[in-house]
Amino acid sequence: MKKCFSLAKCCSILAVLLAGNLQASDGEMLSRYFTLAYDGDHVTLASNETALILGTAFSSFDTPAWTTIQYKRGSHDFVPITLELGVIGNNLPLSGPGVIVMTSTNWDYANNGPGIVGLKIVRSLHPNNDR
Repeated sequence: MKKCFSLAKCCSILAVLLAGNLQASDGEMLSRYFTLAYDGDHVTLASNETALILGTAFSSFDTPAWTTIQYKRGSHDFVPITLELGVIGNNLPLSGPGVIVMTSTNWDYANNGPGIVGLKIVRSLHPNNDR
């Protein structure tokens, strides 16, 4: 008896192989990017996510050389983090669960003020990191 593979069988086999490949790569990291530029911009981090501050930039020529963001991890209080503007490759890690907020509450407009902060959110898909 001659065996004949139909298109449906080939697609089913391909789907199983792809699913196995996805399971094998569960330890990989996924990432997304955010920009905090305006008062009230925020990012919420899940428990398996970490934000890396990739760089900062001036929002205008009148901006002071520093800006401040607020970081809250879990149920703790917000902590102000002062960042120098014009820096690339900072890679300051802020782990979740938490919230990062661009807020004007700590700006005095003489020493620090509005700026642009670039974030890379890295998420682990490994089941052991979901705690």
